[in-house]
Amino acid sequence: MSSITVREFLRSTSFSEDSDDSQDPLEFVSSRFANLNKDPIITSPKAKEFRRKKNSQCFLRSQETILEHEYKYRTDNFAYPRVRPHYIHLTHMIIMVGLPARGKTYIARKLCRYLNWCGISAKVVSAGHYRRENAGTDLTHEFFEKGNVIGAKIRQKSYEDALNDGASWLKESDKHQVLIYDATNATKERRRKVLEFCEANEIMPFFIESICYDMGIIETFLDELKFYSPDYIEMDRESARKDFEARLKHYEKEYEEISDKCEIERCSSYIKIIDAGKQYLVNGIEGYLQSHIVYYLMNIHTQKRSLYITMHGECEHNVDQKVGGSSGLTEQGVKFAEALKRYTEKEPLKDLKTWTSPAKGCIETSKFLPGTSEIWRNLNYLDNGECHGMKFGDLQQKFPSVFTSCAGPLDIGWRYPGGESYEDIHTLGACHHGA
Repeated sequence: MSSITVREFLRSTSFSEDSDDSQDPLEFVSSRFANLNKDPIITSPKAKEFRRKKNSQCFLRSQETILEHEYKYRTDNFAYPRVRPHYIHLTHMIIMVGLPARGKTYIARKLCRYLNWCGISAKVVSAGHYRRENAGTDLTHEFFEKGNVIGAKIRQKSYEDALNDGASWLKESDKHQVLIYDATNATKERRRKVLEFCEANEIMPFFIESICYDMGIIETFLDELKFYSPDYIEMDRESARKDFEARLKHYEKEYEEISDKCEIERCSSYIKIIDAGKQYLVNGIEGYLQSHIVYYLMNIHTQKRSLYITMHGECEHNVDQKVGGSSGLTEQGVKFAEALKRYTEKEPLKDLKTWTSPAKGCIETSKFLPGTSEIWRNLNYLDNGECHGMKFGDLQQKFPSVFTSCAGPLDIGWRYPGGESYEDIHTLGACHHGA
């Protein structure tokens, strides 16, 4: 069988504008593949019929995986796919679930920022924001009691306002794809109403429930987050703490976790994040977006962590003022590494992990540090291209057209001839000179 890439196969099996639309896509692909490999595709009648029903659209979708720029610069008679590539084809609602002080708002905002960074237009609507608009910020815990009729009506209106405004945002533009609904949604009845709202507006729902049994984690959330809540900006810390703990008790009396015992929830798509990521429970995931969100949520941290960024010690190439390369530490560089070790010993560091580039000087510096060390190519120097091994002083003489008085290797947009610039790197966490 001859060697053929997926892209070449897709090109060879593309429908042209004058193709016979009555021809079955499976037969079309089979004949082309057989011609390429001189072997027919053998399928039983039942298998062929099954594949005809299931895969007739899958073949057309497979063409969508070809990069869009190939549509513009192709020189042959390739017919453009009728549908442009998209990551998702439906509007989605991410529904947060959980008691207060469980990190819901943090997760919602961080997920929203990540989705927008990925090119998927997302927005957070907070029921708490609408509640503060409807009732103000000077509310005590009595407002959240189950028997408070006025409070219940205001909260109900806030839930509805958030959902309606969110749905309106989704309908404003085809580019608006994901709505993140930040609310407690603490009861099965509340979640059922949200599901009915999604069904009525043709929105695909997905639940994210944050559960905490570890009192240490809950105390951390109480200490670090709730004192900065808009609900307590005019209240001292001690009073805010007491009031919020009383509010929590009101919610705990009504709270019902998502459960398979409920038929509607058993058929729903959701992820449970237990004890800030110590355990996960995933159910009924459908499609690219939900799978992508689950992967992301399993790799974020809702608790405080420390990140230290440092340069390596002085290397031989630094002394010689050479560009790039991988040289060892000088005597001064060793002293720096030893001082860095003494610094880390004074800090309350637990389970320290060091990430270093493959450069010799970086590895030698990391050997002085406690804990484990991992080598990451992503932390490497920029590709210096034609300047590799040259001295900084020689750059201007050899490349006068790119090395001017207003541009040089330390500028973010300056590119090494035949190499990279810092602007090429979306996320830069390097430990090198000039970063």
